[in-house]
Amino acid sequence: MMAYDTSRVLSVNKSSDAEYFVQHIGLKDKEIICKESFSGEFIKVKDVQQNAAGTKYAVMFFDDGLFKIRTFGQETRNRT
Repeated sequence: MMAYDTSRVLSVNKSSDAEYFVQHIGLKDKEIICKESFSGEFIKVKDVQQNAAGTKYAVMFFDDGLFKIRTFGQETRNRT
């Protein structure tokens, strides 16, 4: 999907039944800007929602039957 600020495209990619990725790909240089990983027992990610400015995102997903939501911005988070 296209981000509302038109600077990037967001894609949902399945790595395995236990892991998905949401990638932000810049439209100017076609490089990956940001990558969010979703992992667990059995993951299902379908859609990414964004705010009106296209700067904040939310992903609703299932992890082995448990409904979860994660929010993130335009930069890869430091998960330490």
